[in-house]
Amino acid sequence: MRMRAPQKTGMSAALALVALLQAAATPAAPPAAQDLAWGETLYYFYQQDYIPANTRLQVARTLQELAYHDLESELVLVGLMLGYGMLRRAEAIFQALLERHPRPSVRVQAWYFLAQARFQRGLSAEALAALARVGDDLPGRLEPERIGLEARALLAVDRPAQAAELLTNHELPGGWRFYGDYNLGISLTRAGSESE
Repeated sequence: MRMRAPQKTGMSAALALVALLQAAATPAAPPAAQDLAWGETLYYFYQQDYIPANTRLQVARTLQELAYHDLESELVLVGLMLGYGMLRRAEAIFQALLERHPRPSVRVQAWYFLAQARFQRGLSAEALAALARVGDDLPGRLEPERIGLEARALLAVDRPAQAAELLTNHELPGGWRFYGDYNLGISLTRAGSESE
């Protein structure tokens, strides 16, 4: 029996989190793979060959072959689990990872990516809870997307007045403005303010 392909959200989150972690690494951190098992895992992962990537990663973690890349391997593992819909297990790893990572900027962005994954799984209330952990501390490049995600999650849990207030209070740049205006119209209509 063939397994279904993982959803792109989990894979995108994994790639974004690995990039985030590498960007937050100390200057002494090596830019290339220092563990052979990590290099092999990434080879499969970037080829979108996710089952061999997961298998190689799990074996490497069991055999403790990831002396230099243990944290990054957890992020890829979380992404693979999210991609295959294993949200509870991924969240358990995520929580442990969030508690261990010393940089607040990494933890804030990790909560944001978790909120995205929760929302795309239809868990809007849980997505809002994760976004509450993010607050207003995201880098500017992610802020318009966060506002759009929060507005859609508020609409999904039938809180249109709050969604309308959120969208009214934020000026979204570029193409995000059109998405914001569309969602603002839906929010106002659902809140009973069609004239606005």
